[in-house]
Amino acid sequence: AGGDRASVALGTLLVFTLPGVPCIYSGDEVGMEGGLPPGSRGGYPPRERWDLQLLDLHRRLAALRRAEPALRRGTLRVLQATGRVLAFAREDDGRAVVVAINADDCAAQVRIEAPAPVGPPVLTVGGAISPSVESVHAPHDAVLPARSAVVFATIPGARLEARPAVEIKAGSAAPGSPPRPW
Repeated sequence: AGGDRASVALGTLLVFTLPGVPCIYSGDEVGMEGGLPPGSRGGYPPRERWDLQLLDLHRRLAALRRAEPALRRGTLRVLQATGRVLAFAREDDGRAVVVAINADDCAAQVRIEAPAPVGPPVLTVGGAISPSVESVHAPHDAVLPARSAVVFATIPGARLEARPAVEIKAGSAAPGSPPRPW
């Protein structure tokens, strides 16, 4: 990412929250930079060169993925995709995780439409959402700072609303598309 830590953090968040198994190349979790050969063949950096904030983000995302079945096997529903803002929900077996990402260089409006009541953010990257959110029970408009993201999870015991939407189950082809060869 050429030293662009915000892009690395947002990309890492997507790797852990979108469908599929997260694939992390050795050293990515500590900010190891590579390049074209022979730059791609460097050894693992010594501890004093690790990006500990990035390592902590990887650990928190891995823990969130373990704790939330919706992130491992849930359906994906896009809630907003405008400009460089993406919001989506992962839903499974009565649980949901809502992710909103602003990849733009300026703050952006995002509409958080949780499929069930969600609590305060379980993870933020790059800055706090405003106004601050303690819970979302209905569509909620908020502002995400530039190059930031927020993740919400359903409140235990909350019931998901049934919604008629195109949902893509992890590992399946999109409706109307040809079957995947694998």
